Amino acid sequence: MRAFASKEKLQEQATACEDDKTLKVIYNASAYREEKDEDVRAFLKYVYTNDPGENGFSSRLSAIVENIKLSDFFRSQYAAMNLHDRDLIRWAKKEALAEGATQKAMEAAENFLKANVDAETISRCIGLPLEQVLKIKENLSVKA
Repeated sequence: MRAFASKEKLQEQATACEDDKTLKVIYNASAYREEKDEDVRAFLKYVYTNDPGENGFSSRLSAIVENIKLSDFFRSQYAAMNLHDRDLIRWAKKEALAEGATQKAMEAAENFLKANVDAETISRCIGLPLEQVLKIKENLSVKA
């Protein structure tokens, strides 16, 4: 994973220590899969996908964020910055991807049924519920 580090000296504040040993690290959150440290990878995944997963820190952070979203102040700021629209778009994309995956799985199940593969095997290998595969099989029988 590419991480960029920079060390800066403070120059504008006369009272600040010039070499305060501050180190900024910038991560590419979209490359979270490449991170070797499990905790950092989980955090970057949360930042990139908004999915806290099973990581304790990311889960706690997600709970805090969800709690903050309930405040009136946050809601007014949220609306003012049009974040609501961005979240709706993100949610719609996620739903569309899931719907597309289900549609592809159903098409694959239909093709396997046409090739005389048994419904239980199709269900187990594709991940569709057996009832759904049997329904597809029933629809194929009606068409024939």
